[in-house]
Amino acid sequence: MRRSCQLTIAIVILGLALFPPFHLPRQVVAILPTSTSAVGTSPSAYGSIIAFTTDEVKIQADLNGDGDRLDRVIRYYDVVSGTLTNTRALGDFPSVYESLIVSTMPNGTITIFNITSSNLINTGVRGEGARVWGDSVAFTGLGPGFSQKVGIYHLSTRLTENTGAFGSYPSLHGRILAFSTSEAQVNSDLNGDGTIDPFTSVARYYDTASRTVVNTEALADKVSAYGSIIGFDYAQNAPIRFYNTTSGVTGDTGTVGLAPVVYGDLIFMENGTIRKYQLSTGTSEDTRIDGNAVTAYQNLVAFETDENIVNKDLNGDHQIKDVVIRFFELPYHDVAVSSLTPSGTDMNQPPITLTATITNPGDSTETFSLTFLWNSTIISTVSGITLGSKMSTSVSVQWSTGSLLPGAYVLSARASVVSGESETVNNLFVDGTLVKPAPAPIGTGAGGGSSPRAR
Repeated sequence: MRRSCQLTIAIVILGLALFPPFHLPRQVVAILPTSTSAVGTSPSAYGSIIAFTTDEVKIQADLNGDGDRLDRVIRYYDVVSGTLTNTRALGDFPSVYESLIVSTMPNGTITIFNITSSNLINTGVRGEGARVWGDSVAFTGLGPGFSQKVGIYHLSTRLTENTGAFGSYPSLHGRILAFSTSEAQVNSDLNGDGTIDPFTSVARYYDTASRTVVNTEALADKVSAYGSIIGFDYAQNAPIRFYNTTSGVTGDTGTVGLAPVVYGDLIFMENGTIRKYQLSTGTSEDTRIDGNAVTAYQNLVAFETDENIVNKDLNGDHQIKDVVIRFFELPYHDVAVSSLTPSGTDMNQPPITLTATITNPGDSTETFSLTFLWNSTIISTVSGITLGSKMSTSVSVQWSTGSLLPGAYVLSARASVVSGESETVNNLFVDGTLVKPAPAPIGTGAGGGSSPRAR
């Protein structure tokens, strides 16, 4: 019996010598893409909708019902219901916002398809690269007076605004309309190197509130705007860079890529595979997912994938020849300030109570801080707030205004950005302006007459 044990031990020792101990590799959470099974290009995402263009000849189908298979037609996919809808509208390079899909017809006319009503609106405006956000559609104009200049079509008034600025690849978010301008277009040195180079283009933006054009002097080709950040590429095999419109500072992601898309705290880019850079941490990650023409909204990232590149049949037709729309969803982290209310407006009275409502639309419990401000001055910061998924709560602080000078005070509340958060615009809520009037001159009443004497 003892000899048998010794033999077993010897075999084990020999095995260890020949085969080093096996250690499980460190687990890496993989991002798994989902195929829509729809052939298409140039996706645009908003909410649960991914809009894209499908070339009829690629699927051998007459999508718009005109009797041929020669057109490019807008379709959209709902990631929640898993349904694919054909709008039957001719168009290319769609841009989706809420229930609207904006695209450009073959003749250059910008059209708007309403998902809710299925109505198609012809704006009568001719332009390229139309992008929609809020009440505005930004585009590069075509035709006399507008040629190569960035314009804005206002949805509510149906009026067109000519910014007067030459530019390509417009990108619109909030009050920032970013674009790239070639020095040859304006015959001017835009990057400050002392020369006018026809191959040099620079990131610029139009402030829709002040109606002014700002030159960042940063070399740029395709641009993407979100909040105060403009991301851009500028050369093959060069890292994506970004410009902060608030600070006026240009940053570098250190990550090589093209066609960046900024959304919240993240910049997505393509370089064979899709890569993402987080602004708040300065870290990059390769998703290892093959794709181009990236678009993002909240935690939804959509893109196109060439079956030939991945050597896979992504749409189930038993062939490897198509470009198919795919998407993945990141873990959804989000906190938001939905309201801010002062208990009063008289700034000469005792302290005013400021109450903010904060929500967690995300899928995880979050811990964060909330800062109350007047203008850019901090009133108070409440730290260590923990809020469960889909929950909301109210936070109040006291604001002593007695020592403040007369003037206008803009109130706001700002939640800190939580780890992995992509939607950051809703972290800030601006309530409005309170005005502290100058005290009345001594010896005069509210009407300017003499004050009554005390009895």
